[in-house]
Amino acid sequence: MVIASLFSSHEQLSGGVTIDLDASVLVMVALFLLLWIVLGPLLFRPMIALFEERERRTEGSVAGAKDLLARAEDLKKQYDSLVKTARTEGARERDRIRSEAQKTEQAMLAKAREEAADIVAKEKAKIAEQAVGLRQELAATTANVARDMVARVLGREA
Repeated sequence: MVIASLFSSHEQLSGGVTIDLDASVLVMVALFLLLWIVLGPLLFRPMIALFEERERRTEGSVAGAKDLLARAEDLKKQYDSLVKTARTEGARERDRIRSEAQKTEQAMLAKAREEAADIVAKEKAKIAEQAVGLRQELAATTANVARDMVARVLGREA
C-alpha cells in the first residue's frame, strides 16, 4: 500500500489518474504466469523450434546454393578452357589443311606447267617440222612458179 500512496501522491501533484494496487493485479499476474507456464510448452517452444528449423534449412539452402554457384563457376571455367583449347586446335588444324592444300595446289600447278611446256615443245617441234616441209615445198613451188613466169614472159613453154 505504500506504493499506492506513492502513486497517489505523485498523481495528485501532476493531476493524473490514480491507480489502486489491489488483489486484482495479483490475480492478473498469476494468470499471466499460468498462461506463460501452460502456453510455453504448448505454443512457444514449438514455434521457436519451428523458427529455428526454418532458419537452419534456410542457411542450409543458402550454403547449398553457394556450393552450386561455386561448382557452376568451376564448370564454366572448365568449359571456357575446353572451348579455348578446341578453338586453338581447330585453328591449328585449319592452318595445316590450308598448308597441305597450298602444297597440293602448287604440285598440281607445277605438273600442269610441265605438261603445258611438253605440249608446247611438241607443238613447236611439229610446227618446226611443218615449217621445214613447207619451206621445201615452197622452194620447189617457187622454182616451178619462177620457170612458168619466165616462160610466160618470154613466151616460151617450158
